[in-house]
This record gives sequence, C-alpha cells and structure tokens, in this order.
Amino acid sequence: MNFLKSLTLGAASLFIFSQCGGGADFSKPESVAVAFSKAMGNLDFAGAGKFCTAETAKLLETMGAMTAAMPEDKKKEAKEQAKNIKSAKCTVEGEKAKCTVCCDKDGKDSGEGVELKKDGGKWLVHIDKTGGMGGNTTPDSTPTPEPATDTTAVDTTKK
Repeated sequence: MNFLKSLTLGAASLFIFSQCGGGADFSKPESVAVAFSKAMGNLDFAGAGKFCTAETAKLLETMGAMTAAMPEDKKKEAKEQAKNIKSAKCTVEGEKAKCTVCCDKDGKDSGEGVELKKDGGKWLVHIDKTGGMGGNTTPDSTPTPEPATDTTAVDTTKK
C-alpha cells in the first residue's frame, strides 16, 4: 500500500513540476533565461516554448522543424554545451530584461544574449522576428537605419 501511495505522490509531483515550466521561477528573468537556454541547447523547442511569448513560441516551432536537417554531430555538440549552462546575469529596464547566459565549456559567459519581457506578470523570452532577440531597435523603439552602402563604381585609372 505504501508503494502505491509513493508512486501516486511521485507521479503527481512530476505532473505539477512539468506544468510549472520545468522549475523556472517566472518572477526572475535569470531563471527563465537559464531554463530557455538549456531547452534550446537540448533542441527541445516545445520545452523552450514554455518560457516564451506566444509570438516567439510560434517561431520556435519553425526552428524545430528545421533541426531535422541539422547534422547529428552538431546536435550532439549543442546538447553537450547545454550541460554547461548554469546561470544568467540580467539587466532589467522596466518591463524588459537583457540576459547573458553562463557558461561555455571553459566556464566563460557564452556571449549569447537572451531578451525577455514581462507578459502577464511573468518574465518570458521574446524574439522579435524582424531583428532577432529584441529586434533591431534603439531604446526608444525606433528602427535602427541600415548602414548606407554605396554601389557606385569609380574608375581610378588615368587615361
């Protein structure tokens, strides 16, 4: 009888834990950034979607479909690197946060940025489809102009 109780309690705990976003504390951007980064590193796009805004979760579905073409050695490498993810440092400005995830195999910050925004009182990863993480914008949300390119050919030979 005790075995059955333990099994039922364990299953209920597992269900509750899985419904809470894998243990991430949605009130802390650092917690969400780490959980998201680990899921992405493990190529678990559905799992990563739990830590994202609705728009970002849709983008992840597309990314997930594209990983089928990814070489197996690259998949294995990504999963190995995900094991090193331990923490994140975030800068919070109002309802937005920019986080750097730690660590790579050498114990250094990965350099990968994760941007989050508050949505319904929760910190969620937000990828702007126009410019990647957080978009190609200035702090006042004005799109950053693309650098000018001059395609005029100049003849520098003397006649």
